[in-house]
Amino acid sequence: MIRQATGHDIYALLNLKSTDSLYGVYAGWQQIGGTKAPTKLGRCKNPVALQRGRSQGGADWWFGCYYLLESNELTRTVERALKRALHNQRKAGTQRQTELYNFGMPRAISSIESILKKHNLPIDNILLRL
Repeated sequence: MIRQATGHDIYALLNLKSTDSLYGVYAGWQQIGGTKAPTKLGRCKNPVALQRGRSQGGADWWFGCYYLLESNELTRTVERALKRALHNQRKAGTQRQTELYNFGMPRAISSIESILKKHNLPIDNILLRL
């Protein structure tokens, strides 16, 4: 079963304020009604702020995973490695997005975990605590 959560769910779990930083890499999707958009992989320092930005125009934003990292620099390192490893799986976006992919959440999760292992980083998917 694929888990899904909002940025607000993550912050409530950790008892954080919406202005607190929480560095990580994620996979998620937008959804309007029953229609899901392509999987998006990226880095983030505040899931609540990302939630607000992605939930524009009546769309819902769902995190399928969110892996905690210690610093902004580590999020950059992991995101670069993901883009290199998955460049042939990218889905062309209508607005030149580079973080959309042609696969679902199970592949997104395994790809992120593989990169984290390769860089000897902790595998801490916060959604597994919800």
